[in-house]
Amino acid sequence: MSDQTESLKNPKIAPIFFALLWAGALEWFRLQPQWGLVGVLVVFIIISLWAFQHRQRLVSRRSFWLAIAVFMVTMVGMMSFLTNIIAQHVMTGGTALVIWFYLQQATNPTPEELQGRVMTFMMTWAYWAGMLALLSFGIFTVQPWWLLTIIGAMLYLMVAAIVWLDLQVPWEKFRRALPWMAWLGAELMLVVWWLPTSTYVGSIVATAVGMLFVHLCRHVWFNSWSPGRGRRYIIMGLGIIALVLITARWA
Repeated sequence: MSDQTESLKNPKIAPIFFALLWAGALEWFRLQPQWGLVGVLVVFIIISLWAFQHRQRLVSRRSFWLAIAVFMVTMVGMMSFLTNIIAQHVMTGGTALVIWFYLQQATNPTPEELQGRVMTFMMTWAYWAGMLALLSFGIFTVQPWWLLTIIGAMLYLMVAAIVWLDLQVPWEKFRRALPWMAWLGAELMLVVWWLPTSTYVGSIVATAVGMLFVHLCRHVWFNSWSPGRGRRYIIMGLGIIALVLITARWA
């Protein structure tokens, strides 16, 4: 028992254990949703206590707990509407890998080229999963558009704030942008809700546009904008428009 306890105290071994716990909880949720939710909550509490014990080593101390909570909630929401068993297993394994990699880099010195990228990838996935869950939730339960808009705005606001905190953007710089990000999140939710596309395409469109603005703000604040980045963003925007036009269910 003492050897197992010492292993969990090791910042390199514990993330593997927690990733396996998360995969088990998600599989449990797939089979028994009520008890699976309890399992997910227990995993979150265990990871939170472990992170608190190693809080002096945390690279993303200001956003760690909120990031883990948002990621887990959005993944559970997405799994609630996935019907393909292969897709469910793929998402379980994929999210477990993300949990492992994030916890690994969160408690160990991060190479400069990876600083912020792991969190950005994690929150991009979380926002996509959250939007997919919201769109599916609105369709299958016939929820009012204004409720979905409020939740979508809150989700985007949290994702943007988490990414900026992890990228060490000073609070003074981005606090004034938060109301605008909430407005953008609401607009994205409304637009993809009314677009004649599937929930998968709509969530991808919202994620691409939303994360593009998150990175645009970061480059402006850090004075790291370049013509090359501008061209990449233009290509991405045109790609999004093409995706919508090709996949739209035109009447």
